[in-house]
Amino acid sequence: MEITYKIIDQNTQDLTHLDDICNLMDKIKNANASPYLYPPDRDFFIKTCKESFLTVLAFNKDKLVGYKVIKFLEKWPGYLGEMQGFDVEKSTMFLFIIVDPDYRGYKIGQKMNKIGLEEVIKTNRTDAFTTVHPDNIANIKNAIKLGFTEIERRELFEEKLLRCILHRTT
Repeated sequence: MEITYKIIDQNTQDLTHLDDICNLMDKIKNANASPYLYPPDRDFFIKTCKESFLTVLAFNKDKLVGYKVIKFLEKWPGYLGEMQGFDVEKSTMFLFIIVDPDYRGYKIGQKMNKIGLEEVIKTNRTDAFTTVHPDNIANIKNAIKLGFTEIERRELFEEKLLRCILHRTT
């Protein structure tokens, strides 16, 4: 198995893989393979493929097996609520990652995170954030391996979801 990766930068609108992304999310949701994930809908994926996001896709041949999106926070300054001491104009949010359950254990998520971080560094942004459900220990460990540290826990978003907020300087 040879996994290849594709980067869709924040200046490119590419809906080529939209159906594959939605099908992958449906597969994960139907298998209950990500119990801490609050699955987004098709509109979310359209938005991430079109609007000021950085997307990393992972493929096994022509099959989409992973999806990662990073948000540039200057477009959504209130996304994390009050974040004193950080410049949202120079910050990113490691927003979302999914890996096909049949391909877990091959470090695809870690590689997508690494590629995403390398791309963020090229943009001269100074800070990166991610949020993780406090019970999702594997995802927290992966963020820590990437250099993130937990800075707080609080409820976020309209749904009042308890999240660990992790940060790293880029």
